[in-house]
Amino acid sequence: MPEAEVRLKGLKKESMQGDANILNLFSDLGVKTTFDNEGVLLTKKKVTAQKFFHNFINEPDLAQTFTVACCLLDIPFFFSGLQTLKIKETDRIFALITELEKLGYVLRETENGILEWDGKRCLTDETIVIETYDDHRMAMAFSPASIVFKNMYINHPDVVTKSYPSFWKDLQQGGFKLNETDNF
Repeated sequence: MPEAEVRLKGLKKESMQGDANILNLFSDLGVKTTFDNEGVLLTKKKVTAQKFFHNFINEPDLAQTFTVACCLLDIPFFFSGLQTLKIKETDRIFALITELEKLGYVLRETENGILEWDGKRCLTDETIVIETYDDHRMAMAFSPASIVFKNMYINHPDVVTKSYPSFWKDLQQGGFKLNETDNF
């Protein structure tokens, strides 16, 4: 297993944000989080989840990130507590199902607020264009998929300026190669 580590400077362990639970959740997906006086160090560790179960009622904005991450790691999941995702910038459940199918993952919403993937796959197009639906979290959640899918583009990438104006620049500093395009 190749080693990997990423340092994020300026982050602190104490946080009032519900999103701070991300470090506990990513632990099962193979990410060890260590805080020090510079920030946080993320290192690769063994993935422990065979199937990932989580109720996102307290941190629904993390659902897109974990949905994409689980698919890319081939970890089936059952996510509940997603009722509010239908009334965000877009219907995020619909958007996730639609865009992940372009990457070859067949997800389903089994009832209101529940999204699951049992490992079912489908064929992908030669060129994949991910729509953002004017939703900053769609662009950010799907960006790691470019590691696996070299023929993937994110339409309207500027949508991230709503919450993280330097997102694409920061990704490039982390080693990502980006194909710049306004609309595919």
